[in-house]
Amino acid sequence: MSPIQYLLLSFFIYAIAKVVGRYRSAELLAGWAIFWILFWLSAGVAVFLPESTSYLAQLVKVGRGSDLVIYAALATIFFLIFKLIVKLEKINKEITNVIRKEALNDKK
Repeated sequence: MSPIQYLLLSFFIYAIAKVVGRYRSAELLAGWAIFWILFWLSAGVAVFLPESTSYLAQLVKVGRGSDLVIYAALATIFFLIFKLIVKLEKINKEITNVIRKEALNDKK
């Protein structure tokens, strides 16, 4: 194994430990904890078995394994950004409603 693989292994273990810690402290829902654990495990497989990404790329008719990883990463990032924006909009509306109610109560 190369030094970068050892470094990445350490990071993946750290990331999984953080996910588990956040789940145990109820800062992360079970579904998201599972998502992130599977994500870091998949990243570990890609790092330690790089030929697996090439195999998957051939299955889905993408040129190279690294291209497939980039496409999947971009899709994941855009999905997470979308989820974040939707959540922020919901929180913004809730804050607006609370402030409106408080303003009307103070006016009386």
